[in-house]
Amino acid sequence: MGSYQRQVHFAPTVQVNRVLARDDYTAAEKGRYWCTTAEFRSFRANAQKIVLATKKNGLSFIQLLDKSYELAQELSLNLKPHQVDMLLRDPQHRLTAQLEAWSRVGPGRRGLEKFVSPYHRQQRSPLARGTKVMVCEMTRMGIKNPVEIAEVYAEQTRTSRVYSRLLGAADYREAYETDQVQQEEIDA
Repeated sequence: MGSYQRQVHFAPTVQVNRVLARDDYTAAEKGRYWCTTAEFRSFRANAQKIVLATKKNGLSFIQLLDKSYELAQELSLNLKPHQVDMLLRDPQHRLTAQLEAWSRVGPGRRGLEKFVSPYHRQQRSPLARGTKVMVCEMTRMGIKNPVEIAEVYAEQTRTSRVYSRLLGAADYREAYETDQVQQEEIDA
């Protein structure tokens, strides 16, 4: 199997957009573009309800999340870098089938996995902290080459990237399947 090379392409024209600082917006504009404190409280309360309901009634979901994360760990440890790149481009359905059940339950669950599953929290939190510490330590040691830092960061986050890609593919497949069923009902 030949080596895989990534390619970068740039648009023929360049467009520059000014990004305003937070202080440049009026109060009315901030109200339109940002969530209010009340909205954030509502998001948090809804997330807490989902987590509690899943913990109470969703042992099978917690188990499938744990098994799927274990699969991501196994793949990230056993696949060669080019195989991980291929997986990230197009994960196979057999790898995402379990996660589609999690996606099917409802879209508000995305991102709550580490709050629902103690295993996720136990596995992911120390890894995330360790990766950040490692990158900061590299900078302190004088390693400032962004490519070198990116390579280390990519290696350290391999499991998270694989798991995120599997979740994304499961979400897509579930949404596509739901759209197909709804279209068939409309056509019938």
